[in-house]
Amino acid sequence: MTKKRTIKFRAWDKEDKRMIENTFVNYGQCYDFYEAEDDNGHLCWYGGLEENWIPLQFTGLKDKNGIEIYEGDIVAYLGKGEEVVEFDNGSFMVGLDGELPALLSSQIKCGCEIIGNIYENNELLKK
Repeated sequence: MTKKRTIKFRAWDKEDKRMIENTFVNYGQCYDFYEAEDDNGHLCWYGGLEENWIPLQFTGLKDKNGIEIYEGDIVAYLGKGEEVVEFDNGSFMVGLDGELPALLSSQIKCGCEIIGNIYENNELLKK
């Protein structure tokens, strides 16, 4: 039996400079959504298109502290410095800017830890 991966997103709001949790992405576009009951007591989803949001997908993995890892997160592992989590060729990777990119899942076993993200903590990345 295959384990199913949780598919969820958060988004960076370029205008308000803040992270938005629980976003919905359809065809690469972000939607704000929330759950509520309609007049008949049925559970419904409400929301609208947010064109100034950048979608960031959950990797399905957690760091050594149990924190969910998303695209755009900055992680530290094995004393190799800071790397950005990116999606490339069907896999979540770290170190794509360097000489030896690695699958993110292999770094989890090595004590990967989220230290920030590229939108709120860009200063963490070495120039």
